[in-house]
Amino acid sequence: MRVERKGHVQKLTPLVERFLVEALRGVCLDDPENSEQRRVDYSCLSGLLAIEIKSLEDDASERMNNLTDELRKRDDWPVFLGSAPMQSFVRHLEDSEQVERKVLDRMGRAVKN
Repeated sequence: MRVERKGHVQKLTPLVERFLVEALRGVCLDDPENSEQRRVDYSCLSGLLAIEIKSLEDDASERMNNLTDELRKRDDWPVFLGSAPMQSFVRHLEDSEQVERKVLDRMGRAVKN
């Protein structure tokens, strides 16, 4: 199943934070005055669970468009009319595993960084 958020949507982080506080008796350990401190965001369940929250708000469409523009220059790149999942294109290439790794790297770059 694929879930995609488009248009104006409510930020998820405040909902997660409310869940941590209300359902897991979470205590916020973040100090807005000192962002240099290296500690987890929440301590939950009387200290049994430590939670660090990260929000990914980077749009990878430009990176992916650059990659697909690069891949279209290949002689073995298939021609499709309309749209199709990237895997439909990649699986027919001679070096499909290498190209697939490149696609995954490009998609996940924001997470790694």
